[in-house]
Amino acid sequence: MEPLLETFCLENKQLFHLKYHQDRVRWSTGQEIDISLFTEAIKSNPSYTLAQKGKWRVSVTYSPSSILSIRFVPYQVPEIGLLKPTTIKENFYSYKWADRSQFESIKKELPRGTEPLFILDGLVTDTSFTNVVLEKNGQLFTPKSYLLKGTKRCCLLDKGIIHECDITLEDLRHYDTIHLVNAMLSPHQLTLPIEAVL
Repeated sequence: MEPLLETFCLENKQLFHLKYHQDRVRWSTGQEIDISLFTEAIKSNPSYTLAQKGKWRVSVTYSPSSILSIRFVPYQVPEIGLLKPTTIKENFYSYKWADRSQFESIKKELPRGTEPLFILDGLVTDTSFTNVVLEKNGQLFTPKSYLLKGTKRCCLLDKGIIHECDITLEDLRHYDTIHLVNAMLSPHQLTLPIEAVL
């Protein structure tokens, strides 16, 4: 199996959504791996002592048998101004692989600040680094046709904050805004008007 990637949000010494990371690791590997293997490796890493304040992205590369590497990066919300609908084929991306070259090859063709919004069989899925949440009249919806089982998305669904539905590219005009969400981002932290979808 190719190396996998799990990205944790570390903020003021706390790691978030561990239940959902646990679920995804087990689903990705097909093994009963305990998330404590990840949290203990993170906390024993020398960089952990430097990441006690603020918000950090902790990227763990792993295989079913071992932790391969851990990287700590101070987090800043990326500057995204436009979303470019980009058609993909089935099985484009379903596991959180460490190798992101297929995303990078697509993104390098786009202007700075423009993010691909992947479309599969006419349905909205994800961007290259987030799930998406659409807002309409104050209600929040997320596509059933997501690519990656995002931890924040799963948490928001379980709490009843967002609701799944089919969303086609043509449906986007009926929504007001689009929120990009992942382990590091909640709704309203990186939000674009629907007109930002090219």
